[in-house]
Amino acid sequence: MSNDAIAAPAVPTGSNFRESINDNMLVTVMIETLEGVANAEEIAATHGVDVLLIGNNDLSSFSGWSQNDPRYQDALVKVHDAALKYGKYFGNAGATTDGPTEAICEYGGDSQVGSDVWYEYTSSCIGEATVDLCDSGFDTKVAVYSGARCRTLDGAVACNDDWCGLQSLVRWPVQPGDKYVIRIGGYHGEQGNGRMLISCINDCNDNAVSDAEELAGGAESDCNYNARPDSCDSRGDFNADGLLDLADWPVCLSCFWGPCGPGFCSAGNFAEPCCAWIDFDDDGDIDLKDLSILQYSYSQ
Repeated sequence: MSNDAIAAPAVPTGSNFRESINDNMLVTVMIETLEGVANAEEIAATHGVDVLLIGNNDLSSFSGWSQNDPRYQDALVKVHDAALKYGKYFGNAGATTDGPTEAICEYGGDSQVGSDVWYEYTSSCIGEATVDLCDSGFDTKVAVYSGARCRTLDGAVACNDDWCGLQSLVRWPVQPGDKYVIRIGGYHGEQGNGRMLISCINDCNDNAVSDAEELAGGAESDCNYNARPDSCDSRGDFNADGLLDLADWPVCLSCFWGPCGPGFCSAGNFAEPCCAWIDFDDDGDIDLKDLSILQYSYSQ
């Protein structure tokens, strides 16, 4: 073999290896000690680090805490939050099963959600929340519990095994600020790479059509501009504060004239169907009867 062959570059001539190495390499840091947990932010902030991965078996062993110990859960949250703060991926390795069997999760004779990991979630909408695992690479299961911090005593409020092939998707009704715990695992404890998408769709009248779709399609009006169908609000609540009171009076007063059928009301905010919204007796006319009903509402 010639010296030239020995000295030949390992990277083809003309390549931009040095410039592209970070784009073509995945750097994963496994957190297995409490020291690693304490330094999670510093690790996540390091340029070139892509993933913070919890080594559950070792972290449990070195910390002396079981994986369902609140202190252990706090450690996971700290690493998870550090990863999200710096735009890095977060992962769990070697998860064990620490949740109970669930009757509503029984599929194919398996009512357990094996090798489970847990996430806290706070709803941001009135309507329906969705947890979607359809892009995951293993046979998943998912259960949802009401409340925070692994509240399993009351049982799961929703569960699913196979929605999209062997992957899971679950939906359940929510209100803004409601807290839940999402439990993700595998059928018979299967593990693998997963992707969880959480969405919350406002559907205030619970008709399985999002508020945005109803408003965009003209099926519902939004006279107080709060991005909710008027059928979900108090009639005449023009300032969208949840109350029918004197603060709504300026807009209401503008509607007190003549018939308020299609094409009869004034333009802008007072156009049909917004004036008809305070036709409280539904006789097609904004008149003293409606004024009396409105004044009674103010006094309550």
